[in-house]
Amino acid sequence: MKKMIILLSTFLATLICYADEPPCWCAFEEKSANGKYVAVVNRPKADSLIDPWKSVWTLTVYEYVGKRKKLLWKVKYDYSGYPDGILSNDGQTFIYVEYWYYSNANMVAIYRNGKRINAPNLKGEDFKIPPHKLQQTVSHQRWLKIEGPAYNFVRTSNDKLLLRIQTIDDKIHFFDITNGKRVTDT
Repeated sequence: MKKMIILLSTFLATLICYADEPPCWCAFEEKSANGKYVAVVNRPKADSLIDPWKSVWTLTVYEYVGKRKKLLWKVKYDYSGYPDGILSNDGQTFIYVEYWYYSNANMVAIYRNGKRINAPNLKGEDFKIPPHKLQQTVSHQRWLKIEGPAYNFVRTSNDKLLLRIQTIDDKIHFFDITNGKRVTDT
């Protein structure tokens, strides 16, 4: 009986680790790495009684001025229910990268100074990941590097800020945050 319980516990633990994390649809905040800015994603209190995926979510970026927050910009946010993203150290750019792979859907959302950047070549298929490299979960596929941060901001030698994404096939992709275009010369 004891062996059966240990075997069952091991099986359940493995299954839980392999299961997909459902979206939480919760409000969240992301601070810039330097701690001078914060991005807040939330929905109107009046929407609290409706399904969260039907709400109009908003991304608001503030600058910390002493102990107060000063509004910098605000924009409608296309929320997929997963609370995550990165905010640049100047408070101008917020980026969200999808957790799960979708070949024909946008994988990266770039918001800059109150506008969403219409970025070409950011669909799953544009990353050209070999299908056998995508990691299958219970109901999705992982496409980002698993250990460590899969995406971050980097500065070029001429001080241009880029988005760096590392995919599960160990390729590194760079994008211009002002227009979403792929950058090949860094």
